[in-house]
Amino acid sequence: MNDLGEYSFRTLSSGGLHHCMDYMLLLVESTDAPETFPEVAQRILAAQYDSDDSAISGDEVLRRDSLIKLGFSLKSYRPLTPVLVANAWSPLEFLISSGVRFDALRKTGGASQSVTAVFGFEEISKLPLRSHGLSPDEAFLVHLLTIASPIAKSEMALVCLAAVPGWSWEAATEGLIHLSPMEMRDIGRIIWRRTPKNSGNQQQA
Repeated sequence: MNDLGEYSFRTLSSGGLHHCMDYMLLLVESTDAPETFPEVAQRILAAQYDSDDSAISGDEVLRRDSLIKLGFSLKSYRPLTPVLVANAWSPLEFLISSGVRFDALRKTGGASQSVTAVFGFEEISKLPLRSHGLSPDEAFLVHLLTIASPIAKSEMALVCLAAVPGWSWEAATEGLIHLSPMEMRDIGRIIWRRTPKNSGNQQQA
């Protein structure tokens, strides 16, 4: 049984020192994939955040994905989202409270803790089906995982959520280039914005 308190935003963010949580959804082949270990995932998220901000086209997003795969010696690299940003909220605490069972749940030690959670697509059915009563961040994550579920099933993959305390929620509402739904599909992304709110040139789900 996982202790909710261990995965609350306050605990993971060094008692509230950080202002937000950066996280990303990926598909992985197994719980042994390097990106399922938080020490590696933390560095991947930092590289991916910079890559997302700097890319000027969908083709460049793919090129930068290849560089991340090579740089971290990954057998495969299948991000479904850009790096997402939640305002003082922990996606891990929400998944645990929703009854999701993990194939692997790992976190680093220290004050500010990075976390990875790996689970099967069938676990997504345990999440609330209706957004009524959910916070914007909760509804956003449920929406994304609902889209990710059939993709994971068709590719016989596991879903990995990697999270690390972040610094600026405000900066996350701008910076990404505009991508059409077709362009998002072509680069394997199910969304191309960082937050639940449609701000700047970020796109609605």
